[in-house]
Amino acid sequence: MGRTLIYIPIIHTDPDLGSLASDVEERAVRLLGERWGEHKKVVLAYWKEIAQYFEGRNVEGVKIFQDGLPVGGEAARTMIDELAQTASPNYELLKNLSGRGARLLKTEDHALLKKEYQMTKDLVTKRNFLSAILAFLKFELGKDRLLKARDNYIASQINQELKEGEAGVCFLGAYHEVLPKLAKDIKVVLFRAPHKVREYYQVLSSGKTESVDDLAQSLTKPVRESEP
Repeated sequence: MGRTLIYIPIIHTDPDLGSLASDVEERAVRLLGERWGEHKKVVLAYWKEIAQYFEGRNVEGVKIFQDGLPVGGEAARTMIDELAQTASPNYELLKNLSGRGARLLKTEDHALLKKEYQMTKDLVTKRNFLSAILAFLKFELGKDRLLKARDNYIASQINQELKEGEAGVCFLGAYHEVLPKLAKDIKVVLFRAPHKVREYYQVLSSGKTESVDDLAQSLTKPVRESEP
């Protein structure tokens, strides 16, 4: 029967950033201007397409692996229910799916998440010039190593927890590189290729308006599953 994983590269929204949201918003507006508002519309349209895919589908017993989720079971449901109240489309969808019988599984290592949070917080909140430079250097030196450690852990969780004959859904930020680390017998179904979401981010930050509009349209068109 094999095992199947639906892989969804996610785009984070403000509520997903928690206490860092206001600092990230301030920096994004300063760098992107009006384009930031357009980006937020793209993100909501992207999540709308994902949510529509799951409407009416039987998700009973489907295992969910979620970016940033350090617990599983009832603790995860409590956490998701609270986060859904922030109007995050990601967590609203998870609440809907778990309410229909999908299972939330521990996906991440808490210690690694805590370390990344502190690095990101230092980067976006430092006001003093010297402190900001030091925080940036620390972030640049440590981000790749930390992301790789997270990816190794996430892939290990999926490989261990997704059993023969089972189906899973994985919601992960586009800069994760988990796919090459998954067991060969796991059939992966992609909503969007992660590199396309990364390309959108890169073009967005470059200010190339025409290119970013084309990429935004490709991300928000009706979802079609495709294998990598």
